[in-house]
Amino acid sequence: MRPALIDRLTLGCAVVFVIAGTVKELDLDRFERSLFNSVFFSLQTASLLAPLLAVGEIVIGVGLFVRLMRPYAAAPALFLSLVFASFHTYILASGEAVDCACAGILLDHSNAATHAGLLVLCTLLVGISALALDRGVVRISAGQRPSFPYP
Repeated sequence: MRPALIDRLTLGCAVVFVIAGTVKELDLDRFERSLFNSVFFSLQTASLLAPLLAVGEIVIGVGLFVRLMRPYAAAPALFLSLVFASFHTYILASGEAVDCACAGILLDHSNAATHAGLLVLCTLLVGISALALDRGVVRISAGQRPSFPYP
C-alpha cells in the first residue's frame, strides 16, 4: 500500500479518536453510566475509567496527527479499536439495547444498526492502526529513527 495513502488514513483515524474522546469528555456522566450499565465494571471502576478513556482517546488522536509520534500512538489505537470492536460484537450478539456512549449525543445507540455501523468503523480503525504501527515498527527495528515521511 502506498505510504501517502496510509498517512491519509492514519489522519482520518486520528480525527475519529479526537472526536470520540472529546464527545465522551463533554458528556462524561453519560459515559460513566454506560460503562457501569454494560455490566463489565463497578460504579467506582467506571468513574475512574471513563475520564482516562476519554482523555486517552484524545491523546492517541493527537499522537496520530504528529508524524514523529505515529508509531507510538498506533499501538494503543490498535488496542482500543480491538476492545471497542469486541464490545460492539458482544452487544450485537447479545441483542441488548446498550447505550455505549461511543459518540455521545451524536448518535442514537439504542438500535442494532448503530452498533453494526460502529463495529464496521472499529474494524476499519483496527486495520488502519495496524498499518500505521507496521510502518513505524519496520523503521524502528531497522535501527532508524521513526522520521516521516517514509521513503
